[in-house]
Amino acid sequence: MKKIILKIVSIIILIMSALLVILNSKDLTINFIGLFTYLKILPNKIVLIGVLRILLKFLITIYSLIVMLLQVKIIKGKEITKKKKIIILFIPIIGIILQVIALSDYTINMLLMVLLIAEVLELLLITNKKLFRRLEYIVFISYILVVLSSISFSYLFCHKYELPTSNKGTSTKSVITKNINSQIWQMSTKPEFYYNSFQNKKKKNNYNLIPIPGLSYTDTVTKDNSLLIETCTTMTPQGLVVTDDYIYVSAYCYTHEHNSVIYQIDKKTNKFIKTIVLPDTSHVGGLAYDTNNKVLWIATKKYNTSKDDNTLATVSCITQDVIDNYDFKIEKKPIRYNETFQTAFTNTSFMTYYNGYLFTGLFSKDKTTTSITAKLKILENGTTLDTEPTSYYYIPNYVQSMAFLDNKIMFATSYGYKPSEIIVYEYSEDRIDYANTEPLKVITTYPMLEQLYPYNNELYMIYESTAYAYRYTPGIKIDHIVNLNKKILQ
Repeated sequence: MKKIILKIVSIIILIMSALLVILNSKDLTINFIGLFTYLKILPNKIVLIGVLRILLKFLITIYSLIVMLLQVKIIKGKEITKKKKIIILFIPIIGIILQVIALSDYTINMLLMVLLIAEVLELLLITNKKLFRRLEYIVFISYILVVLSSISFSYLFCHKYELPTSNKGTSTKSVITKNINSQIWQMSTKPEFYYNSFQNKKKKNNYNLIPIPGLSYTDTVTKDNSLLIETCTTMTPQGLVVTDDYIYVSAYCYTHEHNSVIYQIDKKTNKFIKTIVLPDTSHVGGLAYDTNNKVLWIATKKYNTSKDDNTLATVSCITQDVIDNYDFKIEKKPIRYNETFQTAFTNTSFMTYYNGYLFTGLFSKDKTTTSITAKLKILENGTTLDTEPTSYYYIPNYVQSMAFLDNKIMFATSYGYKPSEIIVYEYSEDRIDYANTEPLKVITTYPMLEQLYPYNNELYMIYESTAYAYRYTPGIKIDHIVNLNKKILQ
């Protein structure tokens, strides 16, 4: 019976290590191509980190190959010598070290985790000496405890409760990365995205990486408009807008105990300016900016967990002059919307502005249907919306955001901890079905992408992966606003 179990475990290890070899070999190829394509226009530090990522991918590939060779011998029933047992003893420890350093994507992380657990089980099956078995139990139990405690803390505590804080105001520092190098290292897990992001960037402004404000703490008011000022520690980034003067980021309280907010950032210096407290607890899943009238549009349906909630979603707007004159520190109350309008959907999951129109969309994860977006005309004064859509568009599922750039329409798809995608199509006024159209390009990026927003020649992006509710789960964490050069869309 023991031999049969050992063979099954060995086969699992063989499959996992083979998959790791295939995936890492693919990533190595993409890394080499990306590095040499952008080499002349990349800062030295970005090149160095890229080379280190290539070396690490190579080490993981070699590690996986060694594991494969050992498993083939075990499956064939060959005798495991004392020397090989010692090698097998250290393999899980090396694997854990590589996993911690790698900070790999969801798929690589899951494969490594299954591989490491199977390796320790295999060790327990082939080891007879008590000392070695005790050591193996310590490694196995410690690894499982770390993984389970991280997941349990995130799901059982962070999803329900806020951490207390004595801080006031709005935090402006990174919550995961202690310095910019750590964030860059995590970004290097996606080579195509990584090398494009940093071309022609300068070190003096942190390569235009902008820390997302408010992730640690944000001053706002309690729900139900009690006007009681409290500090929220579960703000979750959602929407993003970039203008000539400002960057706006929307966020909602994950525990739904506080009003949602919008952070205003200086576009030229990337410095935080102020927090705009909204008059409700909307999910604020998207932002849009009317550049002609200088009006900020916000997705404002209140978050409701009831499945029987069939009320229509709304969008609201605030003019730039109202934003400029608002100061929560002085007024100590939420800002007021200029206008609010009902839309055609049960929820406004995302939105964007393009050529005098507001596009609002509904997120769908149902594989049997498509997501949908509506095109709404903004009237002359800029704060009035014709709520009768001029047209509808069928779009891919799992869409969190959409944007227009250079006659192209883009959809950001994201769900859970899997890598996000930016799906690019040729835009046409006459085309209404993008869900069943072949895209021009699909760009894979980090998990939990919430909104992308074009500005000049760049595409800015914001992720929710470092929000308190998700911060302690495994995987890549992006706590900065990042941007791509539009050349990646070609």
